[in-house]
Amino acid sequence: MQVDLRRGVFTISIDTELAWGSIHHPDPETYRDYSQERQVVDSLLKLFEKYQIAATWATVGHLFLNECHLDSGGKHKEVMRPRYPWFDGDWFDADPCTDVSTSPLWYGQDIVQKIQACSVPQEIGSHSFAHFIIGSPQMTPECFESDLSQCRLVASDMGVDLKSFVYPRNSLGHVEVLAKNGFLTYRGRMPGQFENTGTVRRRIMRLADKLAPRGATVVRPEKVCGIWNIPQTYFFSPSTGKSRKLPISFLTYLAGRRINQAVRFKGLFHMWFHPHDITADPERSLQGLENILSRVDKLRAANLIDNLTMGDLGETLSQEN
Repeated sequence: MQVDLRRGVFTISIDTELAWGSIHHPDPETYRDYSQERQVVDSLLKLFEKYQIAATWATVGHLFLNECHLDSGGKHKEVMRPRYPWFDGDWFDADPCTDVSTSPLWYGQDIVQKIQACSVPQEIGSHSFAHFIIGSPQMTPECFESDLSQCRLVASDMGVDLKSFVYPRNSLGHVEVLAKNGFLTYRGRMPGQFENTGTVRRRIMRLADKLAPRGATVVRPEKVCGIWNIPQTYFFSPSTGKSRKLPISFLTYLAGRRINQAVRFKGLFHMWFHPHDITADPERSLQGLENILSRVDKLRAANLIDNLTMGDLGETLSQEN
């Protein structure tokens, strides 16, 4: 059951993964252009400081490392591997076992440090240790616990207490394992809308709801297996796919309508993206994001919306419910 909020909530979660996001592809380093991601992180942090915005950086555990090494037991032998039938070899085959200077797409301790140094406190959450697909049948509870244990180990070395989890590829599963391992929140999928209508009618209703969101489709958090599901509500990717053909002003207008919905009906606006969604066209994407943040800043000044990280929202909900 969804819970009521005192006022609208604006949340951002950022899937921070570098080449680990493409680990399941034959050549992860070239599957996408990750070379600009560090610059994008810098730009995002500057915007967050300008508008006093706190975000949840869901970070792959391996990025907490500055280096790693191959030993007699193999690569990261302490992490149990699921055996996906569609993936040949070992999940860590592409791990170079070098350091950030030699292989900067596989290590990101410097990125974590930049996030920690932001003048507006940010949350660093977990995105699994190696971008495992958690919702796959091959991911057992034991494998997931092994992954989370390693995440906590490397995070604690940097003074990070993990509270929030974002599932790689939004493939949900084993929420009870998250609860058992001390997590407070996770990012769930966007709740289905208009599922009981025919295909054509459903498309029309979804389009109408994008242009003029109603109270019936407002999203709020809910408790699952003892922890809080903070569902995603808006994927920010203005420079990829079909969105890149639309004016940025129109895309931010649509986002603004969703934000207004959250304000009016005391709901959740949970925007998410990857840094590589920005790198496709940094100028366009960052301008669109700034338009959104500026709007939120004005609404917050009027006490109409709160900006909370996933973890902060989870703590607030736990105190009030």
